[in-house]
Amino acid sequence: YSKIWFNKSGDPVPTLSEIPHGWNDLVTTISRVISEYPDIDIFLSISGGEGFVQADLDKLVEWCIEMGYCNRLSIRFNTNGTVFKEEQITKLAELFKSVEFLFSIDSIYENYHYVRWPAKWEKLESNLNSYIQLKEKYPKIKFILTPVFGINNIFYLPEWVEYFGKFS
Repeated sequence: YSKIWFNKSGDPVPTLSEIPHGWNDLVTTISRVISEYPDIDIFLSISGGEGFVQADLDKLVEWCIEMGYCNRLSIRFNTNGTVFKEEQITKLAELFKSVEFLFSIDSIYENYHYVRWPAKWEKLESNLNSYIQLKEKYPKIKFILTPVFGINNIFYLPEWVEYFGKFS
């Protein structure tokens, strides 16, 4: 699912878990924060593009399970909503303290195609309905809308507010 990026020489760029010091720094930091702050809610944020296509997401989740950290961690995804992986989301909702989705949905209907090309509004709307169904089943799932408005979508703001107002 994840993209394989290539450097100037044509070699694939390694993922974080393929860089020993990068992976070790990540898991050491998580372990340290969990042990040093036992009374604070800790959020593990998955961002940098679409969270569910990050190459090391499954490895990080498995590591959290092995370490017994899931009940201490809330996991947060920045997403545009175009990817829906029910099995993976269900697993996260069953294991982690909470699962939050920060949806960057910047427009609606025909303008959505323009703002988020090549994404399709119909696919996003279908995914949103699937996310909502899972949220009804797992109360630990939370949604936050985080749109960015600019010249390409600001005139759709009233329709956007009306459409997403029904979700509150």
